[in-house]
Amino acid sequence: MRRIQRLPLSSRTLELLRKRTLAVVTSADPRAESSRLWRLRKNRAFAEIRQTLDQMATGRKRCMYCEDSAGTDLEHFWPRTTYPERTFTWENLLLGCSHCNSNAKRHLFPLDSSGQPLLLDPTQAEPLDHLVFSETGRYMHKSRKGRTSIQVFDLNRKILAEGRRDAWIAIPELLIRYAQHKTEGRQQQARDVEQALRRYPFSGVFAAFLRIVKSRSARRLITPECLAVLRAHPEIRTWL
Repeated sequence: MRRIQRLPLSSRTLELLRKRTLAVVTSADPRAESSRLWRLRKNRAFAEIRQTLDQMATGRKRCMYCEDSAGTDLEHFWPRTTYPERTFTWENLLLGCSHCNSNAKRHLFPLDSSGQPLLLDPTQAEPLDHLVFSETGRYMHKSRKGRTSIQVFDLNRKILAEGRRDAWIAIPELLIRYAQHKTEGRQQQARDVEQALRRYPFSGVFAAFLRIVKSRSARRLITPECLAVLRAHPEIRTWL
């Protein structure tokens, strides 16, 4: 998981969301009104919302939690069944896959003693401040929020750990290839490798890799050849 920048919506779409929020909070039955209005999503505003979330997502429209599966679901970070007043809040909408959204998280939404979420919203927090990436492909936690997110989103399920491990192996090889193309003047091939890395699944592994490069663990975890590439090509650090 890595930090995601939330993009703006048009004023017309924001106005529709505001009106629907007002309808929910002033209803005699906010939960029922939320469900009724949520079913009415086949319009231009929700097409824009989906398109904007697709643009925000990492890789090829990946789930914002696991970064592996396609983001098939419009996910409410604060569950709309419990918090219907947040159903149409733009900052509450994310892109999730069916496993993370429906099989893992479901309606689980633990809060701390101050009423703040104990789950990571990658558009609001830097996940790597709460999660530590291991070469095994698994995440370890360095905060209560990180631990709870690993549990609720099932972030260490086997298929994800294997995918992250593969990404950890592939990323340095692609970076070395990028440098070779640049050195030999093959600019198009270098751009192709850059695009592949920008779209690579498990973008959070690349983010963790770039953070490790700046740490005292870099020489232990990353080969000298790859570290030399990163020194020679500082533009790589801007790809995320």
